[in-house]
Amino acid sequence: MLRRFSFAISLFLLPCWAQETSEITGRIVDASGSVAPGAAVEIRQVSTDVKWDVKTNEDGYYTQALLPPSDYRVTVRLAGFKQDVRNVTLEVEQVARLDFTLQVGSLTETIQVMATTPLLESSNASIGQVVETQAIADLPLNGRNYLDLAKLSIGTTEPSGIGTSGTSGDRAKTGGAFIANGTRSDQNNFILDGIDNNAKIADLSNNTNVVIQPSVDALGEFKVETNTYSPEYGHSAGAVLSATTKTGTNKIHGSAFEFLRNDAVDARNFFLAPGTPKQELRQSQYGATTGGPVIKNKTFLFGSWQGSRTNSGTTMVETLPTAANLAGDFSSLLPKTAINDPLATVQNAAGTNVKSAFPGNIIPQSRIAQTSAKLDPLIPAQNVPGVANNYVVSPVTVNNRDAWDSRGDQNFSNADKLFLRYSYYKLYVNNPGPLPAPLIGSSNFQQSINNQSGHQAVLGETHVFRASIVNDFRAG
Repeated sequence: MLRRFSFAISLFLLPCWAQETSEITGRIVDASGSVAPGAAVEIRQVSTDVKWDVKTNEDGYYTQALLPPSDYRVTVRLAGFKQDVRNVTLEVEQVARLDFTLQVGSLTETIQVMATTPLLESSNASIGQVVETQAIADLPLNGRNYLDLAKLSIGTTEPSGIGTSGTSGDRAKTGGAFIANGTRSDQNNFILDGIDNNAKIADLSNNTNVVIQPSVDALGEFKVETNTYSPEYGHSAGAVLSATTKTGTNKIHGSAFEFLRNDAVDARNFFLAPGTPKQELRQSQYGATTGGPVIKNKTFLFGSWQGSRTNSGTTMVETLPTAANLAGDFSSLLPKTAINDPLATVQNAAGTNVKSAFPGNIIPQSRIAQTSAKLDPLIPAQNVPGVANNYVVSPVTVNNRDAWDSRGDQNFSNADKLFLRYSYYKLYVNNPGPLPAPLIGSSNFQQSINNQSGHQAVLGETHVFRASIVNDFRAG
């Protein structure tokens, strides 16, 4: 029986999990069905050539836990039998069952299985879906937010709202929020490299449910579990999203990208006043990744940077007082609306207050408060004819974001492996109101300047004491 000990140190009260890794288990028998105790099982990661060694127990079973999601080559050796080689791809949190039937022969003879049927995960009852590296890179993503891909999973759907910052509905919708099992998006549990990645920012002022949002080019893969997941994830009523970042490999590799959007190819907004230029849109996302070995088969580094620059105009239709209104003249509202004079209210014989309107629905200049008289000149003039909906404007919202992710992996030995990751982001959002400064004004929630940054660091070490005792340590 495998004994697995997992220790987690929580810094800044951040809970830690260690289940974004994978596991291979199975049973080895000979051609007659008899168990093969003491068979040597070598599990080698293809990209880094790092290997794990384990032996079968007296019942022919073997298990190797805490494997990074990756491609592996599994080799079984036992004296008097041909060595058996198979390739397997492990997904995040997968427990793969890989059984072998050894054939009598020399160890110099090799049986290599080039294609196998998909592995059935019989050791785990959780219901979920894995989004792999290739899918993350290939599927279209408006805004390059990997959380949007979680909406492809069973049991998830879009949250409420129209997807515009400051409007009613889920405030994290534009940041990739999704609903799972009918709960609010903030009831989901987000984990990155085994560390709590849930945004606990008051009022979700960062407009997303996560603290660190890696570039899709820096993400290895992630899994969305919506039901019957492990008891350690009892933190949430919604889904559990576990993601892993990429690591360096034995080959130097990198990428660079830029995505552009521009209002030059956009249609004109129907509500814009004649002669008014169409609302501005300048959106650019660019960045780069690089990774490779420092010491082959031992030390690996990976780094990623992504910058986003967005200037987007939003058409607002408001009602402002006309020049006559600012002068106290509301005669255009008659006969439907009368402006009552509060000083002309009297009681009749029955004790009922009787209100009297200003003559001609015009407020005398002497009755206009000094505060209002000072603010009135700051109100812009209407730019559309009419008493209502007479002011149309397209202020430009600025949204700039930079994100850095760096990771190092060290293979001390087949029994001792360590990794360290540090992530940092910087965000600046200026969501202007419909009126020029200093009035600004507000037609919805959160029209302000938002200037913030966030950090996250994680240290992980896995040590195999023997085949049946493995320790995993996480701090973050």
